[in-house]
Amino acid sequence: MIEIKSPSTLNEIVESFNDLHNQSTRYWNLYQTEQFFAKLEDAWSPADNVRHLNKSNQPLILALSLPKLLIRLMFGKPSSSSLSYDKLKEKYLSVLAAGGKAGKFAPKERKETNLEDFRSKIMLEREEIFQKLIATIKKLPEDSLDKYNLPHPLLGKLTVREMLYFTVYHNQHHILVVERRKKALQK
Repeated sequence: MIEIKSPSTLNEIVESFNDLHNQSTRYWNLYQTEQFFAKLEDAWSPADNVRHLNKSNQPLILALSLPKLLIRLMFGKPSSSSLSYDKLKEKYLSVLAAGGKAGKFAPKERKETNLEDFRSKIMLEREEIFQKLIATIKKLPEDSLDKYNLPHPLLGKLTVREMLYFTVYHNQHHILVVERRKKALQK
């Protein structure tokens, strides 16, 4: 299964993203196309999960590319130090347990006639987003990660470090959810 060490520094965050990307690429590629698009009972299909991740990862590239002054003006400065990766993960899971939903980041229902082409499109978009995100993250100075806030639709304002932690865990979380649902269906 997908294993990620709890990152702390910027280099560890980048390493976690790279590890997660490599492991998750292998994971999503294990699915035959028909399985990739098959709903897991009343839950999203693996493809829907990837589409959701694409949709939620994309805005982070733009946010991290904004001038720092604009980020400060729009979202204020942090009022406390960044949570650890594990604490942020706990916070996210508790919000989900309380009913938190994907909202506008949920994938829209689509009816495609050529699933192979659609799968290729989804996975190409995933790869492009990952490459842009990693390139953007690598440009960040370590000391800036705790100086600026970014908005999260469920968790409120997060420091840049916390947002990166969230993004790492969020990508892992969706694989864990798909795997859990898949196993439940096999029983």
